[in-house]
Amino acid sequence: MSENRIRELTPENFDAEVLQARVPCLVDFWAEWCGHCRELRGIVEEIARTHGEKIAVGRINVDEHGDLAERFGIDTIPALVLFVDGQFRDSLSGSRSKDRILQRIGAYFSGD
Repeated sequence: MSENRIRELTPENFDAEVLQARVPCLVDFWAEWCGHCRELRGIVEEIARTHGEKIAVGRINVDEHGDLAERFGIDTIPALVLFVDGQFRDSLSGSRSKDRILQRIGAYFSGD
């Protein structure tokens, strides 16, 4: 994934962009109708901007790509899932603060 930007993920690009990535990947599972997802979007964008060289960030619209949500057992949104070396490592569901998210995922990449 490109530095400092959020990649739209699909079944066609997921494995290459996330499972084969050279850096940890934070994936945001969301839907347009989800108010908490919209609240979390700004935080996810800020993480991509401030930590883009250490962690890749992608988004999956569960209404368009429910198969990916099902593949990883996502049944509540918003959900953030961290993949490291192609493996599911951690997940957070519901609305969270930037500090809480970074506290949970920071151990998987070189922090500030």
